[in-house]
Amino acid sequence: MGIQQAIKTNDHNIQPDTSKTCMSIIWVKNASNELDKMRLIQSLKKMTGVCDASFTREKPAIVMVNYWTNQTSAAKLVEGISGLGIFARRVGC
Repeated sequence: MGIQQAIKTNDHNIQPDTSKTCMSIIWVKNASNELDKMRLIQSLKKMTGVCDASFTREKPAIVMVNYWTNQTSAAKLVEGISGLGIFARRVGC
């Protein structure tokens, strides 16, 4: 989905404010195999306001999440990851 497209949230179309994006750096524990990592990334991408998410190649326990600040926050991202049974801590933004 392009950054200029409206995203569907419940029953409302919300046009993202592209001037208010943030990249959150999150350290995760307990996502050790590729299947767990794939599920985590899929879950993050389904969260409201998330533009993109991926693990870094250099540090496999670090997730980079790009999100619209008018729709979610780093705290909500960490809470969502924790809800999956994965320990998460924000280490940068």
